[in-house]
Amino acid sequence: MHDEAVAAAREYDARLDDLKRRADELDHRRAGVPHDTLSSASADHTLGQARQVLEDGRGTLRAVRTKLQKPGTNAELQALLDDLRRRLDDGITEASSELSAVESWVAIAERQRTAVAQHPAPPEPPTEDRAPETDRSGAPIR
Repeated sequence: MHDEAVAAAREYDARLDDLKRRADELDHRRAGVPHDTLSSASADHTLGQARQVLEDGRGTLRAVRTKLQKPGTNAELQALLDDLRRRLDDGITEASSELSAVESWVAIAERQRTAVAQHPAPPEPPTEDRAPETDRSGAPIR
């Protein structure tokens, strides 16, 4: 049972590492999007939440490793393993969902930026500095 708990902790470490790499890549892509882009603050907040969930998962793993250093019964190890799986599976699902939301936002923002660069807004028509035409009475013609 002890070996199973150690293996599970190792597996969760790898999953958290993958999610952290994904978050780091998003940070890099996010840096290329102007900060005044629509919903930028919301995306930053969501990315921060995902990072916090990942840090919480790391804390859970540290606590589990500390408990695994002390001898325990099979029932205690099973309870520890069940708690580890419940907490980290929920956390990984939450972080994945938040990262997916930010990835979608970044993709849309990148597409919009590319579309604006490829199709700039038409130039404003020139304004005339001359006086408007008038009829015989001197009233402007519209």
